[in-house]
Amino acid sequence: MAAIAYLEVRCKAGAVDRLIEQLRELPWVFSIEHVVGDFDLFLSVCAADLPSLGRQVNQLGVLKGVRSSRTLLSLRHYREGSRWQVRALPAGCAAPARWAPSTCCSPSACRNSASRAAP
Repeated sequence: MAAIAYLEVRCKAGAVDRLIEQLRELPWVFSIEHVVGDFDLFLSVCAADLPSLGRQVNQLGVLKGVRSSRTLLSLRHYREGSRWQVRALPAGCAAPARWAPSTCCSPSACRNSASRAAP
């Protein structure tokens, strides 16, 4: 059974960009997010099984720029989001660089717009 996990990664000072480039080359890392908070990067990873996942997560520690990490194991997958489309959102929600609470739509407006969007 496949294993999915989420990794919160703390990076050494000045190492975020270099580390992202290294992570992009790992086939088991399917999402990389640069975040603000207690951690610098949030990764979504997968493996064929738990032992494989453990070996992969241990590889993370040898990458230059990793200060520490924390692994969160997914127990059950309810919805997969790869088919999500930016164009399904109203203009005020579609551009993260322009997003501000006063310009973004309400969640119900986003749902209504998405249901009208062409596939």
